Amino acid sequence: MLLKPPFTIQHLPTRESIRAFFEHRRVQRNLAIWLAFFLGVFVTAEIYVPQISVPLGLVSFMLIYVIFLTGILVVKRFKAKKEGLNLIDIVPEQVPVHSSISVILPAHNEVGVIAESVAHFMNVTPEHYDVWVMNDRSIDGTHLILEDLFEANPQWQARLNIVHRPPEAVAGKSAVLNDALALSTSPILAIFDADARIDQDFFPQMLAYLEQDERIAAVQARKMISNANTNLLTKCQQWEYTLDAHIQWCRDLAGSAVELRGNGFLIKREAVEEVGLWNENSITDDLDLSTRLHLKGWLIRFAHQASVYEEGITQFKPLLKQRERWAEGSLRRYLDFGGAILLSKEASLRTRTDMFAYWINFLFPILMVLELCVVGGATVFGQATRLHQLLALSLLPMFGLAFIPTLYNAIRRFEHPPRVEAMKAAVLTGIYMTAVWFPIVFYSFGKVLFKPNAPFKWEKTHHQG
Repeated sequence: MLLKPPFTIQHLPTRESIRAFFEHRRVQRNLAIWLAFFLGVFVTAEIYVPQISVPLGLVSFMLIYVIFLTGILVVKRFKAKKEGLNLIDIVPEQVPVHSSISVILPAHNEVGVIAESVAHFMNVTPEHYDVWVMNDRSIDGTHLILEDLFEANPQWQARLNIVHRPPEAVAGKSAVLNDALALSTSPILAIFDADARIDQDFFPQMLAYLEQDERIAAVQARKMISNANTNLLTKCQQWEYTLDAHIQWCRDLAGSAVELRGNGFLIKREAVEEVGLWNENSITDDLDLSTRLHLKGWLIRFAHQASVYEEGITQFKPLLKQRERWAEGSLRRYLDFGGAILLSKEASLRTRTDMFAYWINFLFPILMVLELCVVGGATVFGQATRLHQLLALSLLPMFGLAFIPTLYNAIRRFEHPPRVEAMKAAVLTGIYMTAVWFPIVFYSFGKVLFKPNAPFKWEKTHHQG
């Protein structure tokens, strides 16, 4: 139901999912085909070129690609310096905040933060923006807080819209966003999580990117952890986000596949409609939409100066649940769109290469274990060379160490700590990312391959405010 003066109630229709991209058996079949292909390449290399390590080749490819992206950043930074400019401070020409924008806040059981969040966005958004709070089937009293807030603030009622999605509505953030798209009328949507916070100049900076080119579909802000100092886990998440900001910025400068991150982005209505709305069968709505936009030739930009703040997860088990969802959703989108990524006529070669490089991240842990098994078997039968054994045992440390130079560079550039502190942070985050990534990837592969019909058990990220 929709709350708006004079408090008329409208029940939203319960829809079947709009597009079924993820038929489970097809995804399982695609994964089996990809694994068979790379296993064939692996076995062929082991038989005919035993001195070459396939996983080492993949690590080398990833390193070369990261060096390529960083090289573009270095070149552009050098050119900016020659002109007396600091690249990190350069933004496109500022534009006035004149566009009509609908701010969308999905909220599912957000009793701890929703009142502060609504007040925050009503205060930081211009008066001609409308704000849509999508209360998604909450059972914790969120709806009561929203109704009290609405009644207590008549000055907000002209542009604050509160939508209560009934219990029988289609579950999931994608369905919520599709409902918001149907109800709002603005040509641009700003998507935020319920715990998000932004600075006063957020919208001018974001619009400066979005309005540069008609083929720019969306612009993503830099994500930051608002409670980064709570413990070591939240600090590692902040440094991980800093690494992601660095890579996204490099991808933006290279004109490759910048991705949406679910929180803190602006997107054009026409782009969402052209690719068929949000996919209500995806468990990672942002990554799925990013891929479909790229395959249709749309561009996504990254605004490194604009920041959106969100709460980090303070305990390890909920963090694993969140990363499990991210990994499985990303794996499924690569399996669904893998062929299109390689063969798309609308996506540029640089964009497709970028997406393929990220797909390699999922293959490396599997091939590394295969390499260890082959070398172990060869060692038992006395056939393994000392070099092959050394390379196999060094793959995991090499994978972890590969993050550290880029992490150090990112942390120094964005957060400006002393060199020793930046190196400590880079090493800790490299260990943290390796420890989390490997088991999550194996679990995701196993689930898709052996239990494709198993329903995803959604673990809500609880926000404390």
